[in-house]
Amino acid sequence: MTGIGRYSEMTYCFDLFKENNEFELLLSKRIEKAPQLRIALLDYLKGDKEVFPLVALRFCLYREIAENHEKRRFVVKLLNFMFNWCLDYSADSCGKLAQLIALQIHYLPQNTLLINMNSTQIEAFIENKNINFFEALIIADAYQYNTSWVNAVFNHVILNNDWNYWSDYITRRDISTSFIEELVHKYIQFISNQNVSNERVIQTKKCIQKLIQYISDFEMRFRMASKLSLTEVNHQMINEESGAYLQDLRRNGLL
Repeated sequence: MTGIGRYSEMTYCFDLFKENNEFELLLSKRIEKAPQLRIALLDYLKGDKEVFPLVALRFCLYREIAENHEKRRFVVKLLNFMFNWCLDYSADSCGKLAQLIALQIHYLPQNTLLINMNSTQIEAFIENKNINFFEALIIADAYQYNTSWVNAVFNHVILNNDWNYWSDYITRRDISTSFIEELVHKYIQFISNQNVSNERVIQTKKCIQKLIQYISDFEMRFRMASKLSLTEVNHQMINEESGAYLQDLRRNGLL
């Protein structure tokens, strides 16, 4: 095998060594002078909990050994967390926990820890612009965290122009006038910042203009549009079926 040197194509030899409990022979043939053999061995043993640590130690791959131990420690921690949670909560909570575990597995390659999060970490995850609504909802439900969703929606919809997030949000959450008012308040605070560029102001204005269309109370919607100087919205409402009523309110100083 060492004479041919085509280690990646001769993994069947590794199988034979392993089947006959002679794998250690490969580690005694001065393999540090055969880097290709070392690479082939490490690729072959990925996921092998018994032999991989032995080979990694032989090559002084202490970082790989530490990472392997860290993964094992995390799995044990994850299993203990699942067990204790299922003992404490009902079947519905166990279902939410299963979703949390699935999400955690998804984020493992990014080294993002979603287990045993505190309130600050939960809020930061929910408000993250790179997290979609249903991922945020899994975290909120699993931890029974009562978030207002205002910051999350503002970050995604107003600042990031992510209307897919909004479409997902309205399928699972009611839209109240007070909720839209809170978003408008954050918008006003945002554009009042002198460091915000004109281009950014224009982009966020388009988003807030689209968002207030979801206010069901048309009087409130008209007042909100007036407050934000959204003349296009006001003009559109005046020309709609309810326009005559709105004009009467304006003439009588009630709007």
